[in-house]
Amino acid sequence: MQISCSRAALLAIAQIRLYRRNSVSDEFKIQVKIAQTRRRREYEAKHEHFVN
Repeated sequence: MQISCSRAALLAIAQIRLYRRNSVSDEFKIQVKIAQTRRRREYEAKHEHFVN
């Protein structure tokens, strides 16, 4: 009984860690995407007179 309970707890902890890691990486990807679009807009704004 004790072994199965601790095993279930370890599985739950592992799932929580995996979920946290995935959510953090998703948040990081979103931040990177936002930074890339912002950088691209700044670049286009700087070089607008060359394009037009």
